[in-house]
Amino acid sequence: MKKILGLAIMALIAVGCGDRPYHERSKKMVYSGKHELRKMSTVSHEKNSLSGGFFLFMGSISGETKNEVKVYFAWKMNTGEYSVNNIDLTKIRFKFENVETPYVEFGQSAYSARDWAIDTQHDMDYWIYYMTITCREDDWPKDIKLPMNGAS
Repeated sequence: MKKILGLAIMALIAVGCGDRPYHERSKKMVYSGKHELRKMSTVSHEKNSLSGGFFLFMGSISGETKNEVKVYFAWKMNTGEYSVNNIDLTKIRFKFENVETPYVEFGQSAYSARDWAIDTQHDMDYWIYYMTITCREDDWPKDIKLPMNGAS
């Protein structure tokens, strides 16, 4: 009986100390490297919040309005599938090279590989720190509007 119990405990230890599960390695594989960029557009919307508290006849209310700009894009994952996601405009970097097809690369948290599921939008919000878009300079023409240009 002791031998069987000992073997069972050793088997549990061997299973528990094995290599990382496949899904943990696959998350790192999904975001690493260069990914073909298929489509891209920006959407701007207002985000309003209002909060307050009252007790008897006294209270306070506070609110704020923010303008958020999200970039929606379709990118080719390493699995060959395309995913459509959005990311804050402030997380995007650009690099100019003479490339045929624009591509993206992700700067991700070291801890992102420990997440169990691959939910690309959740990862964009919480684990992807930045996204670098590499394209030709002609794909992103200059459009500079200085403050004095609009004054008459």
